[in-house]
Amino acid sequence: MLQTLTHKSYYEILKSQAGRLLPEAEYTGIVTPAQQAKEIKLLKNTLHYEKFFFVINHHSFITEEVHGIKRWLGYAEKEFTIKKYFSIIHPAHLIAQMTSAYELLESFISGEWPIGFMSHSFINTIALQHANGEYLLFKRIAWPFQHDAENRLLSILNEFTLVGRYNNEPYTVRLADTDGNAIDWNDEMLKRTKHNFQKQMAFSLQEQRLLGKYAYNPGFTTAEIAAMFNVKDSTVITYKKRILSKAEKLFHQRFKTAKHVAEYLREQGLV
Repeated sequence: MLQTLTHKSYYEILKSQAGRLLPEAEYTGIVTPAQQAKEIKLLKNTLHYEKFFFVINHHSFITEEVHGIKRWLGYAEKEFTIKKYFSIIHPAHLIAQMTSAYELLESFISGEWPIGFMSHSFINTIALQHANGEYLLFKRIAWPFQHDAENRLLSILNEFTLVGRYNNEPYTVRLADTDGNAIDWNDEMLKRTKHNFQKQMAFSLQEQRLLGKYAYNPGFTTAEIAAMFNVKDSTVITYKKRILSKAEKLFHQRFKTAKHVAEYLREQGLV
C-alpha cells in the first residue's frame, strides 16, 4: 500500500525489480566504452552550469560516474549510492517517482520498446534534499546509457539541472526523443503509471472516481457529482474529507480542497 511507502521500501522495491528483470550473472552491452567516455567528458564540461550527473547500473544496482554531487548537493561523491539518492527525494514526490520509475523500468529492462544509446529521455522535475537540509528543485533527464542486443536497458544516465528552491511544486514527468518531442508510446507509459497508482488503492474506488472527475472538470458541484454517483450530497462531502486526510498523509502537505488534490495528482501524472 502506498500509505506505507518509505524511502527504504522504495529502494528495496526497485532493487528487487531490477534483480527479477536481470537475473543472469552477466550481460553483454553493445554500447562501446568509447561512446560512453565521450558522453561523460561532454557532461563534465557542463557541471559549472548548476548540474550534476551519475549513472545507475541496473544489473549491479550501483551508481557509477558520479560527478558534481559535492558541488551542488553537498554529498561526498564516493559515498553517493542509489540508496542515498532515494533517501533524499522529497516525500511529496516519492510516490510519483516510485510509480513512474517502476513502470519505466518494467518496460525498458524487459526490452518491450526499442531503445538506443542516449536515444530517448525520461524527463521530470523532482525535489531533492541538500546536505544542509534544504530541499531544492531539479530538472532530471534520464538517458539509456547501456543496453544489450535484446534491447534490455542495463544502465541509465541521470542528469540534473538546478531549478531553484523547492516551493511545493508538483512532480512532473514526460518521455521525449532526442529532439524533445513526445515519443509514440508516451501516452501508453503515462496510462500504465496511472493504473499502477490506482491499483495501489491509496484512495477507494469512489474517491478515485471523484478525483478523476475533478482532475479534468473542476467546475462540477457537489450536487452534480452526487447525481452522477447516485449518492447523497453528504456522501460526496464525506469522500472529499477522506481524500484530504489521505492526501496529506501521502504527500506530506495540506490541500485546501479535494479539487486541489485532483489537480496535484493530474500534474504528477497519477490521475
